[in-house]
Amino acid sequence: MTNTLSHTSRENKSLVAKAFGRSARSYDEHACVQLAAARTLVSFIQENAKARAESHAVKIDAEEIPGRLESGGLLKSTQEWAVDLGAGTVPMARPLAESCPTHRWLALDVALQMLAEARQRGRLDERWQPLCADAAALPLRDGSISLIYSSFALQWSDSLAVTLAELCRVLRPGGSAHIAIPVADSLREFSQSWRQVDDRVHINTLASVADWLAATTQSGLICEHHQVTTITEHYTDVRAIGRMLKATGAHHVHRNAPVGLMTPSRYAMLVAAYERLRQPQGLPLSWNILFLSLEKPLK
Repeated sequence: MTNTLSHTSRENKSLVAKAFGRSARSYDEHACVQLAAARTLVSFIQENAKARAESHAVKIDAEEIPGRLESGGLLKSTQEWAVDLGAGTVPMARPLAESCPTHRWLALDVALQMLAEARQRGRLDERWQPLCADAAALPLRDGSISLIYSSFALQWSDSLAVTLAELCRVLRPGGSAHIAIPVADSLREFSQSWRQVDDRVHINTLASVADWLAATTQSGLICEHHQVTTITEHYTDVRAIGRMLKATGAHHVHRNAPVGLMTPSRYAMLVAAYERLRQPQGLPLSWNILFLSLEKPLK
């Protein structure tokens, strides 16, 4: 592990872990957009699996960290390894295992409750090892991973450059990373409606596509492919949107100041503002999703 987290970063990650830990049981039921993006990302891996098949195995090791699910820790092995980074409840366990039959997987997440929920749902087995850790400080050896899969997780990074540099560090030469992240202008209807109520922060500011591509170049990874897809869901009312955000942990916002109490008058103003955006299908909520396929150069 080559970098350390600042106190502020550790505090933010702790809050993120708590928010997602509380949503562990409800996540899969409400994460329609997140799961759609995850399935699309799996299809990218499936399309490239044969072309990227490797003839040699790699080694992996990990440091002892507090709160891990397995008491024995991770052992050195000649098995080829992949990482589901920000795995949550590991809903893609089966399709990922089917797409990469020669790999064993690390289900890595910052929220221990998510991994516990994955185990309870039977998604962790001899091919899936849980690991509670932060993407910005991976407890993995240099060049130990051949494939990284990450969907709707890295948007929480405090530093894109640090996070992508970590991915580059743990990937072996020729290894690949497939990433899906929501980017700037996601949840714009929600943000626009809140601006009619106050000027406080109600959603996290997300990095732009240009930010991610620049950080990719800085990290030493090569961008083999990128595309942006917009997905718009429709909800019956504002309460339904709030339930989805809370149930998926997306309601957590990094703030330097209190957001203020949700009084009846403020809520009425929010509803009135959002209702002006209503479409025949319901109240819209849009996500801009960036899909990245990255590769670590052979030299």
